[in-house]
Amino acid sequence: MPDGSDSNTVPAMNSLTDGKYTDTRRKMLDLVNRLQSNGASLDLDLPQIAVIGNQSAGKSSLIESISGISLPRASGTCTRCPTECKLSEKPGDWQCIVALRFIEHEDGTAINPVRNVPFGAVMLDKAEVEQRLRRAQLAILQPSKNSNEYLDMSDDELSDVEQSGFSRNYISLQITGPDVPDLSFVDLPGTIIASVKDASSRGDIDLVKRMVADHISRPSCIILLTVSCETDFENQGAYQLATEYDPDGIRTVGVLTKIDRIGEGDSAKWIKMLDGSEQRLLHGWYGVKQLNTVELDERLPREEARAREAKFFSSTKPWSNLIELKTRFGTPCLTKKLSEVLTALIAKRLPELQNEVTKLLAATETALQQLPPPPSEDPISELLGLIGGFSRTIATNVQGTPEVDGLYQSIREEYQVFRRAIRSTAPDFRPFPRRDKDESSFLNPDFVPADEHIEKSLSAPIYVDEVMEQASKSITRELPDNFPYVVTHEFITAIVKHWDQPAKALFIAVERKFSARVRVMMKDFFEQHNAGGLDQAVLSAVTKLLSQCREAAQQQLQWLLQVERDPFTLNDHYYAEYKRKYFGLYKLARQKKEHPLLMSSPVPTTTSNLIDTVRMLNAAGLQCTKDDLPNLLKPDPMDYALRIMAEVRAYYHVAYKRYADNIPLAIDHEYLRGFEHGIEKCLHECLGVSSTEARTKASRFLREADDVTARREDLLTRLERLEKANRELSDLWL
Repeated sequence: MPDGSDSNTVPAMNSLTDGKYTDTRRKMLDLVNRLQSNGASLDLDLPQIAVIGNQSAGKSSLIESISGISLPRASGTCTRCPTECKLSEKPGDWQCIVALRFIEHEDGTAINPVRNVPFGAVMLDKAEVEQRLRRAQLAILQPSKNSNEYLDMSDDELSDVEQSGFSRNYISLQITGPDVPDLSFVDLPGTIIASVKDASSRGDIDLVKRMVADHISRPSCIILLTVSCETDFENQGAYQLATEYDPDGIRTVGVLTKIDRIGEGDSAKWIKMLDGSEQRLLHGWYGVKQLNTVELDERLPREEARAREAKFFSSTKPWSNLIELKTRFGTPCLTKKLSEVLTALIAKRLPELQNEVTKLLAATETALQQLPPPPSEDPISELLGLIGGFSRTIATNVQGTPEVDGLYQSIREEYQVFRRAIRSTAPDFRPFPRRDKDESSFLNPDFVPADEHIEKSLSAPIYVDEVMEQASKSITRELPDNFPYVVTHEFITAIVKHWDQPAKALFIAVERKFSARVRVMMKDFFEQHNAGGLDQAVLSAVTKLLSQCREAAQQQLQWLLQVERDPFTLNDHYYAEYKRKYFGLYKLARQKKEHPLLMSSPVPTTTSNLIDTVRMLNAAGLQCTKDDLPNLLKPDPMDYALRIMAEVRAYYHVAYKRYADNIPLAIDHEYLRGFEHGIEKCLHECLGVSSTEARTKASRFLREADDVTARREDLLTRLERLEKANRELSDLWL
């Protein structure tokens, strides 16, 4: 547990000579000050001392004592914005430079980059500082006005300006001189615990608390906690905030102000804090005595004020008796401790900061690379490039890519579904009478290739007697043993009428997959250009062209179905071959059923004799195969019906293959290829890239989204800030 001793100085620095130590300390402090001024604290946890305390805790008097300047003390005046004090010991005349640092707008949004505004000329007289700070605070609280207006105002005019509210923007003081300590800190507005006359609203109370929390929550923030000895310790909310963010007291330096106002007999509890018995902090507690009101009015020199403070602790009991705590009394001891702690923290953090900057630079560059390219200075060329790239990508996908999940691969799956659907419409002819209730299937005979087999037929069984009956009813003036062609035509028409739905289903599936793929490609090319409406303009053009291609494809599909309603083929050989095979299949099946013993093997049968006859015919030069065997069988009274069945089934093979090819071809040509061939011209026309207003339209279409622009500007500013910090850190020891 922290013991509050003075052993926690800077080991790395103790071995240095005083001169070298001072020079090193000053270089490190100057570096951190420059990083703060450049806004690096937005990205990095920079070492810093934050002075916090309740309002009227003596914080302002402590700041005056450390810095040697006077702060505004007019009635109703309080610290309403962070005041950064950068103190540096330098030979020559004392001087003070005031600047305003704006980090956010009035609405609370960040100013990027941080804006540093010089406020007035360099001051060589300490007496000028109080008025300059008063004017600076007014300028901070009224950012909409030109800050120079407050420099030119008379005292009366300044008095008429109402001071209200609080701001997160900074007043920055850079003070140098021969008797100035090497130290930097930020004085934060006093913590408001309850509604007081200086707090205009509850919002001010919350703002101050957030402001304090934003600073002291950082691991590299040293908390200079001011506690007034004339107020009960338990009632001082600043301590509660400090312990909330530094519960172990590792980063907190405590200072007891107004120690001369402790009532008689009340010093014991404060002494316990100073010696580390209670409220222990790693860096301990310090006691200071500031000037009283009369002494302040006398405007005593700094040296005289220090002398009076030293005399108080050396001559006033009980403080004069606490010899072991003498290094914890007086502003000089506190200032020395703060300088040591800050210097040690900076020395520890420098290598870490270098690593953090390197990582942040890489992350920022990566974030920039992930943003879309900024708008081109030649918008027409960029727009044409987008159109061309999109059109080429469409063409590549329509042509087919070797990926497993490619567009054409997914469409081919739908083609196979379509082919199976068309095959399922094959007529299920049975060469037996219905009364036999024979369930034998003739849908997939051996002579039909396996890849053309029917998995499931949508057709109800059609028996030979039903075919014969329909044929007989159709006879008009035909000669005996002749049947009208209309029967065959009717069977074929009945099959073809079932082809419409699979064709429509195929087109719907292809359209769904293609339009989905087009949307993905549109997103890849145009989504980032939604701010200027390019994505919507392209969507409108694409939708229009897809609609045109859909209409053309649907018309072609309807035409193909219409032409199939009238049987026709020039594929005579293929048709005749299947007709012969199916006729033989049906006739042989009937013979086997009627004469099972005669047509079975291995018992010698008439069939064996017929086969021998076939061989004899072949030997005699008459071409004959086993498929011709049924023609050598005896006539069957159902032969005419069997021939109709064979004709229909043979023509089905011719027509279904033709249709199963033509429908995908039509979809490919009219829809897929139609879109591929028309998209570039369509986009040119719809986007007006060839019009007289092409540049204006292209610029509007390619306008970058405001959030992307803001993000890029933020990243570029951050990159510049980090690069500057990187140079500062790298050049420290050069």
